[in-house]
Amino acid sequence: MTALLEAQSVSMTVGGTTLVDAISLRIGAGEMVAIVGP
Repeated sequence: MTALLEAQSVSMTVGGTTLVDAISLRIGAGEMVAIVGP
């Protein structure tokens, strides 16, 4: 499968709080993905 979008080891920290820690994802053509959070 060819990746349409790929992200590796993504992290995010705001005000000293880690919101996302080293996530990776690969989205292929025709796939639907939702990332839901507070």
